[in-house]
Amino acid sequence: MNLVIKRLCVPTDFSACADLAVQYGAALARQNGAQLHLLHVVQDIHEKLRHPDLTHQGTSVQAFLQSLEQGATEYLAQLASQPQWSDLDVQRVHLHGRPADEIVRYARQNQIDLVVMGTFGRSGLEHVFVGSVTERVVRTSPCPVMTVRCEAPHSLVVVED
Repeated sequence: MNLVIKRLCVPTDFSACADLAVQYGAALARQNGAQLHLLHVVQDIHEKLRHPDLTHQGTSVQAFLQSLEQGATEYLAQLASQPQWSDLDVQRVHLHGRPADEIVRYARQNQIDLVVMGTFGRSGLEHVFVGSVTERVVRTSPCPVMTVRCEAPHSLVVVED
């Protein structure tokens, strides 16, 4: 079996766990000469934001979502502009919706060969109540998903030829 990775997607929620997955994804993209897609999904929270307290404080749903989108755009640009990434073909994308659904849809529409995601490895009641975007992506993705567990110590060593 010959695995060819031309397009690699790393969804990020900008957490430390996702940052570790981004490092792995960038290293894999470099080693394979692959295009790296950095993806952030702004959760569709219109219904949750219709709380009366928010309107009393003068915060509109639209303004809040715009600030989230602006922050995502800036952070993705910052990630992709790091000097060590100058040789990578990086696509920065942000979408709106349910994260797992949008990640899977993006992977399918863009013929992604591998998705790299961080996971906390929750179990028991915490897993039942919190759930896992990563788990949902693993179950429904059209391509393989590499999970990077964030609890264990990591030492990422990139060997240059």
